[in-house]
Amino acid sequence: MPARNRMEEDATSVFAEQLSLFRSWLSLRRLNDPTLELLQSILVSGDVVSLDATCSALRTLLRNEISAVLEEASTKPAEEKFRVLSFFVCAFALAGDAERCLALRYEALLLRQDACTKSPWLEVSYDEWMTLAQDSFDNGFYSITNKCYDSAFSCIPSTVAVDPKGNLCQPQKSDHEKAQRLRDAAVALSASHSVQAQTSKYLRKKKVQQQIRHEEFSSDNGSTASNQFRKGINRRNMLKLRKFNFVQ
Repeated sequence: MPARNRMEEDATSVFAEQLSLFRSWLSLRRLNDPTLELLQSILVSGDVVSLDATCSALRTLLRNEISAVLEEASTKPAEEKFRVLSFFVCAFALAGDAERCLALRYEALLLRQDACTKSPWLEVSYDEWMTLAQDSFDNGFYSITNKCYDSAFSCIPSTVAVDPKGNLCQPQKSDHEKAQRLRDAAVALSASHSVQAQTSKYLRKKKVQQQIRHEEFSSDNGSTASNQFRKGINRRNMLKLRKFNFVQ
């Protein structure tokens, strides 16, 4: 066997073993840094051609596991829930699933916000909400964007601040205006995408209808032509038969 083929088979075997081990660690709920390191090693072990297939397989595996893991964590303390969310945020980020990564980041911030009544140091800041809002906006996930902006608004202080020179300043106003501008942009883009999606759906439906009509027209024409051809053959045969007195 050529050396290249042996190398490819060895690489495939190592990849299969790593993927099996990662699946096993997920089932054992080893949601820790070594498991994330294993995930990263799986992603870098393959070639560029197989990277998309590898990421797709890992995303499917993570999606299949996360529901059960989150359900198990639902009855546990907030710290455990946050640890689980943090693991999957990193895992989906490594696997290239931006939407789930951002959605889980949002869930993690919500969890912290709920827990901050008992643990004030967990309170989510305006900057944290806006960072996630901006990341969601940049990746085109506007529903998450808008939720983050709504949460960011609630973090803006309502009191007027005073600078060291005794001058009144209103950073909360500028913060609110910035968040509002970005939120309006997200709403507009979301609506635009919705219109585009509806337009695309309508055009696809129209194309299918046109194709069906075309096929029906072709079928009808083909049937008519076939019938006319058969009738012409029958008439010609009848004329021949009459000529030879086979029919009256």
